[in-house]
Amino acid sequence: MAKAFSDLRTWLSHLEDTKQLVRFDQPADLRYDIPRILEEHDGRNAVVFTNLGLPTSPADKVVGGTVTSRAQLAQALGVASGDVLRAYIEALAKPIPALEVPQSQAPVLDASPQDVRVDYLPAPHHHQGDSGRYLTAAVVIAKDQQGNYNWSIHRFQINDARHLGVLILPRHLWRIFSQAEAENRDLPVALVIGLPPACLLASQAITSFGVDESQIAGALLGE
Repeated sequence: MAKAFSDLRTWLSHLEDTKQLVRFDQPADLRYDIPRILEEHDGRNAVVFTNLGLPTSPADKVVGGTVTSRAQLAQALGVASGDVLRAYIEALAKPIPALEVPQSQAPVLDASPQDVRVDYLPAPHHHQGDSGRYLTAAVVIAKDQQGNYNWSIHRFQINDARHLGVLILPRHLWRIFSQAEAENRDLPVALVIGLPPACLLASQAITSFGVDESQIAGALLGE
C-alpha cells in the first residue's frame, strides 16, 4: 500500500505530475476571480494562482481545490479508490497519538506575534453578498479542558490586520468556547492553512466529544 502524502507541497507535486493541477499565471483578482476559476475546475483540477498583484502583501501565491473528488482523496491517502471509507473507519478505530515537538524545533514560533497580520493573507471575496474576504479552509485547533485537541473548519472573515469574525455552530468547538467563556478566560486557538488532505479529512471526523482529531490524522498518515 502506498503511503499517504504528509505535506501539501509533495501532494501538489503529485497532482502536477499526474496532470491534475493547473497553474494560472494571468492576473487573478481576489474579488471573485479566484473563486470563479476554482469553481470551473471543481472536481477535476487543483489550481495554483501565481499572479496576484498585491502591493501591500508579501503573499505571492494562492492554491485551491487541493482535493476535489473521492478518487483524489484515495490518492492522497495512498489507498485504492474503493478503500477510502475503510481507511477512514480504521483510522477512527486505531488512532495514533501525536508526538509533541519541542518549541525550539517549531519553525512557526520563529515569527514574532507583532509581525502577524491576517489581512496579509490572500483570501478572496467568494460571493457578491459577502461583507469581506474569507478564509474557508483553515483548520481551527483548540484544546479542551482535558487537554485533547479539537480540529474543525469554519469560515473566517478578515476584518482588519488583527481581527477575524467566525461563525461557530453548536458542536465541539462551541462547547470548548462556551466553557472558556463561562470561566471568563480567553481560548487560544491555531488557524492552520496548507494541511495535506489526510489532515483535512481528520478535521471532519464525526466523533464523541473529547476525541483528539490529531490522533485520527496520525492514523490516516500512518505516523
